[in-house]
Amino acid sequence: MSKSNMEISQPQNTMQIKKQKYNQAKIQQFKPLISNGKLEIQSNDSLKSLDFIESLDIEKLEIVNCKNIQPKLSSESITDLTIESCALENIDFTLNNIQILNLNNNNLSKSVKICSSSFKQLKELYLNGNKKLKINNIQGLAQLQKLNMANCDVYDITGLCELKNLRELCLDENDVDLSSIGGLNLDKLYLNKCNIRGVQELHEMIGLKELALSHNKLDIAPLETLIQLTKLELSSCCIKNIDALRYMNNLTELNLSSNLNIDINGLQPLTQLKYLDLSQCSLKDISSLRYLKDLSVLYLSLNTNIDLTPLQYLTKLTKLVLWNSSIKDVYALSSLINLNELHLDENQIVYIEPLKELKKLKQLKVQYNKILDLQHIQNLNTISCESWDQRQPSHLELNLANMAKDINNVIITRRKIKSGQANIILQIQNTKQRVSLQQQNAYENLLLLSKLATYLFQTLINDSQ
Repeated sequence: MSKSNMEISQPQNTMQIKKQKYNQAKIQQFKPLISNGKLEIQSNDSLKSLDFIESLDIEKLEIVNCKNIQPKLSSESITDLTIESCALENIDFTLNNIQILNLNNNNLSKSVKICSSSFKQLKELYLNGNKKLKINNIQGLAQLQKLNMANCDVYDITGLCELKNLRELCLDENDVDLSSIGGLNLDKLYLNKCNIRGVQELHEMIGLKELALSHNKLDIAPLETLIQLTKLELSSCCIKNIDALRYMNNLTELNLSSNLNIDINGLQPLTQLKYLDLSQCSLKDISSLRYLKDLSVLYLSLNTNIDLTPLQYLTKLTKLVLWNSSIKDVYALSSLINLNELHLDENQIVYIEPLKELKKLKQLKVQYNKILDLQHIQNLNTISCESWDQRQPSHLELNLANMAKDINNVIITRRKIKSGQANIILQIQNTKQRVSLQQQNAYENLLLLSKLATYLFQTLINDSQ
């Protein structure tokens, strides 16, 4: 047996059997090597019966992509079971101590019987991707805390109202009647792509901490009572007004992306926000953002012709994403002294000298701009620059040579330079001292590399395309 296909990790006490045609008898031979540990079996269509599992003293069993296994399993020791992508159509399990059960991406399209007598201790149940799923007796799972039935074509969820200990529920990509869950005391609720029109049923769920409603055409007014929310996902919901959010003072993460022509003036009271996504919202005025001084991550891509001036007050930003926003001037970003990641791809930027003040900047993406000079950017770990304007190779060489001592990773794509069709992808990693080159015009590419060699690498690999 090759080491790559079966590995035993003593710290985690895990045995992995991958891509081996072992039946139950062969696997059972490894019994002395497994004790109170984990067994992983992947891509083994020779495995059918799981009867041998009962004799193994394991706490965690993971079976993935084994298409011929039988649905019968009994064990007193297993507490965590995953049988994923195995084409199961039904289950006949007796697992008295099971706490976590993952049956994602099988064929459980018939009525699935999950009896409380067989799953007395079950706390987490994952059933994603089982089409037209119908569950019987789920209301008997009194200890259940997490339930995920995303993309199951579920329509009848009336039994869920009996799960009084349920705290996390995911029903993404199902057309469901929310009246069945309105009385639950949930902390987290995920209803993305559920064809929801109204959320009145959520009005009383005042204990919610996380709520995801993306890709539903919504009137969000009933959400105004959910003032304990810390995370809210409302991407692509056709929202124009966000007055319902004004009392959500505990919000730290908010996604409003892809809501065209949304009015964001209501953001001003949300001073606890750390993460905000306003990508593709057709924004023109972002002046209300100046009050969100605790923001750490901000996405503003695909909003054309916005005035960046209000961003100068957001000095706690560590990541800013502004690609394809018709930006010409980056002076307003010079005060963002804590930025370590900046995305300015696909804009109209020529000069990036104001960025020299960003001493903590480690990653800069400026693909598809018209940058003239890089010499002011000295502290980067990664710089990615594509589609440079038609400039002489010597100009680019000089800039990179000056930066070579500090840059760990340089990625450059240069198209349509003087020869017309040359295409260079240069990756330089000081840690590996490696350069990979894909070329169409060898002479011009090597001219560039020859002047960089003494600064940037010891080993050169030419990979002709």
